[in-house]
Amino acid sequence: MSIFTEYTCDRCGHKQQTPEQMWTVLIMIKSGAGQRSYSVIGSEKHVADWCRKCMERFDLLPQDELPATEIKEHVTIEDLIREIVRDEKQS
Repeated sequence: MSIFTEYTCDRCGHKQQTPEQMWTVLIMIKSGAGQRSYSVIGSEKHVADWCRKCMERFDLLPQDELPATEIKEHVTIEDLIREIVRDEKQS
C-alpha cells in the first residue's frame, strides 16, 4: 500500500505530486483604519501555497530561484553617439 500526496496551488488550483516548486506565501492585510493583520508561520490564517507560475506572475520568486539571465549594460546617449561616429569613420 502506498500513500499519494497531491499539492495544490491555493491561487490557481494547479496540482502536482511533489512539494518542489511550491512556495508558502505569508500575507499581511491592512485595513483603511490602519489596523494590520500579519500571517504567522504555523498558523492557517493568511497563509497560502502558490505554484511557480503564480510566483512568477507576481514577481515574488526569491532571487536565488530566478533563472540566470544576461545582464544588460547601461548605455548612455554619449556612448551611442561615439559608436555611430566610430562606425562612420571606419566606412
